[in-house]
Amino acid sequence: MWIRNSTGHCDSRGGEVMEEREIRQLQTAGLILVRVDHETWEALEDIRRHGARFTLNYRHSAARSAKARSLAVIAVDASHLRIGIVRSRQAISSLDTRVAFDFVDDMHPARSLGCFVISKPRR
Repeated sequence: MWIRNSTGHCDSRGGEVMEEREIRQLQTAGLILVRVDHETWEALEDIRRHGARFTLNYRHSAARSAKARSLAVIAVDASHLRIGIVRSRQAISSLDTRVAFDFVDDMHPARSLGCFVISKPRR
């Protein structure tokens, strides 16, 4: 499976910076971007499922765009990309929402095509 750059084409230059309008369109189609720092990601890799399934807590306003069955692109320190599915979103307090992610796996840039390739599932 290929993920194309923001213009919808694979090219040798790689992805382009997306405009706010394009990001909103992807969000309504069920795509969210999750930013995680390296320390948090290392902690997630140390849990039982090694980062393939995990939950994170956010303020209600930040978690609003995370809908069940949405595609999630997870940026670890803006240097490493992962991809997964939002399993669920649940209010856990007056201020916070827990978002569950599942089927998380590496996403690697294809050097010759300038697109992203989703790696094969681990077996």
